[in-house]
Amino acid sequence: MYFKLVFIGLLLTAVIVGCNSQLNQSDLLDSQLPMDESLQGNDRKVLIDFMKKIPEEHRENVFYVTEDDRILTNKRELQTALRIGEPISQTAYRDQYGEISTSNLPREQDNSGLSIQALTPYSCIDSRTGAYRRISTKTGFSYANMAVLIPSKPLSPPYSSEYIAYSSENPVFVANPVPPSETPYIILGGRTSAANSEVDATLQYNPLSNDWSQVIYYKGKQYLITNGLPGQGLQYRVPPTFRGSGAALIFYVEPDDRINFNVSNANTISIPAKSWKKNGRNQILKFTTSIAQNVSDYTTTSYMRLNVSSYVIGTLGSNNRITNTQIAGNCKYPEKIGDYNIVTADPSFDLGLGEKIRIYLVAR
Repeated sequence: MYFKLVFIGLLLTAVIVGCNSQLNQSDLLDSQLPMDESLQGNDRKVLIDFMKKIPEEHRENVFYVTEDDRILTNKRELQTALRIGEPISQTAYRDQYGEISTSNLPREQDNSGLSIQALTPYSCIDSRTGAYRRISTKTGFSYANMAVLIPSKPLSPPYSSEYIAYSSENPVFVANPVPPSETPYIILGGRTSAANSEVDATLQYNPLSNDWSQVIYYKGKQYLITNGLPGQGLQYRVPPTFRGSGAALIFYVEPDDRINFNVSNANTISIPAKSWKKNGRNQILKFTTSIAQNVSDYTTTSYMRLNVSSYVIGTLGSNNRITNTQIAGNCKYPEKIGDYNIVTADPSFDLGLGEKIRIYLVAR
């Protein structure tokens, strides 16, 4: 009897120690998250639970948008950096502080929130809103990763087609920099079988500052990261500055009904998006490079060259370089007008590895 009691006592001690160990491990995980103490209560729990689900390298600067458009951040200094803009015209948004941003929009979506619907395949057609290069996938994916060398404005704008095509530099040039004129974009995203589900997760170029901003367009709203404080005006910049450097654009679903956009492990924007699922069923993804315009004009002399080192698709837990069997659409529009090449993608690069994209608006 004595030995039975000793055994039971040791067993209970082991169970209690084990439970305490698990609790301590959970507490330790929470304490290791980069989380400001200013966020408390249920909001803190919601953000911690979310951050545990995403990759560790995506937890540095987190902007979590709730169903009612409240913004939860893991650092106090980030609280005013994400702006949620409501459309006030076809090219302008007013954010929660009353400040206005202007730009042209990617071709698949306008700021009325009425995008192409119901899993319609992407067509290679004249969008009437600028030149673009787009790769779209078949269904079954919820993760896209695009590794690129971010373009930057050259010191002296070249107009040589050979320079833009073959130079080791990655130039971008907007002939008329006063917005909203022309807006270069690098875009991930896609659509599901649900109505009004189009997502444009983008890096968007600002020619006035020669820098790029991280933005999501969804259901007519603009979710924009800026380093300007309220009242100082919007300064479009992704901290750290990416122009002229390599970057990874990553778009994924986690958990169901929530989409996330991370750029080079610096900032993660997370917004609710009904119908987007982790299993990728009934949804297709896209990779788009564009110089968006109010009305297509291929004579402005604006240009952009983008080096893409890889396209990766799959799910957050399992992904691989894209293959030709996973591609549903492969579009360059317009490829050529008369004797002028407008949109090209270097054929020496396999789509699974990457390519050199050039958009050069020089048609006469």
